[in-house]
Amino acid sequence: TALARGASVRLIGDDRQLSSISAGGILRDLAETTDSATLSQIVRFASASEAQAGAALRVGDPSGLAFYADHGRIHVGAQDTAAAMAFDAWREDSEQGLDSLLLAPTNDVVTDLNAQARLWRLARAATDPDTEQSSQPIMEARPADGLRASIGDTVVTKDNDRRLRLGRNDFVRNGYRWTVSDVAADGSMTVTHNESDLHMHLPAGYVRSSVRLGYAATIDSAQGATARYRCHTVGHDGLTRQQLYTAVSRGVHANHIYLSTAEHDPHRILSPKAPPPD
Repeated sequence: TALARGASVRLIGDDRQLSSISAGGILRDLAETTDSATLSQIVRFASASEAQAGAALRVGDPSGLAFYADHGRIHVGAQDTAAAMAFDAWREDSEQGLDSLLLAPTNDVVTDLNAQARLWRLARAATDPDTEQSSQPIMEARPADGLRASIGDTVVTKDNDRRLRLGRNDFVRNGYRWTVSDVAADGSMTVTHNESDLHMHLPAGYVRSSVRLGYAATIDSAQGATARYRCHTVGHDGLTRQQLYTAVSRGVHANHIYLSTAEHDPHRILSPKAPPPD
């Protein structure tokens, strides 16, 4: 039908990134069994060297890791500091107004990072002389992650809903990031889309079921995202090549990964007794 109406249909994707969480692998199968066209030049990165390193990781070439090690992009800390290091680096970028991503491998770590990020934002707003302080109590909504969201918070929608129209040609989609501009007493939100600046009212039911704080994200959910400055990723010993490749190919100017050793004493991390991460 599409071809009959003069349209052109193309399947576009990267068979070396993460597959669908349900039945997946069709892109990998098409790439291996058909004469598909392949992009050969990576244009996202500001550095040609980082583009080459990413291309090496894409095909599982361990030599690609040398770039990240040589340029100080791999940070090693004690078991309980990897997430803290990533958060601190993301916070420093945010304080300078730089667009950076904060990624983690699991929803639990993401929730903890989002809670920290919201507390940091609230504390910063309370001490900002340019921020008008209201005597009224802060109205808060309870999104699906069990945290709280109020005016000024970054949130992400997790389910497509074509009934919630965004402008003339779009609708609320999974992965869209928004800034909260108002919260109603029933828990519904008015939000502004971070890309288009269009406004949207999210009903309370959708907020409770399909909205999460959006400061941090899982690696899998960030597969289509781009950070105009840097990306900071909390690593772990079960990180797959697909996850690593996805994580270190988000940031335009730099991509960092933060790992933990098996040594819990931070004073011994740099000693020979501290085993390096896998």
